[in-house]
Amino acid sequence: TNIMRWLKEISAWQLFRECPELQTSHRKKPDRHLWSPSYYVESIGTVNEQAVARYIDDQRRKEVNLE
Repeated sequence: TNIMRWLKEISAWQLFRECPELQTSHRKKPDRHLWSPSYYVESIGTVNEQAVARYIDDQRRKEVNLE
C-alpha cells in the first residue's frame, strides 16, 4: 500500500509540474484526485486479460459517476 501511495504521489507531482494545465482543469471540482485511491494487484500467473479489463471498466464507471 505504501509503495502504491508513493508511486501515485510522485507521478502526480511530476504530471502537475510538466503539465500545468492539469492543475487548473483537474482541480475545478472539489474532492477530485488525479489517481483513484484504489489499485489492483494480482500475482503473476493468475491474472488474465478479462480480470484486468473488468477492473479498468469498473474504475472508468466510478470516474464517470464522479463527474
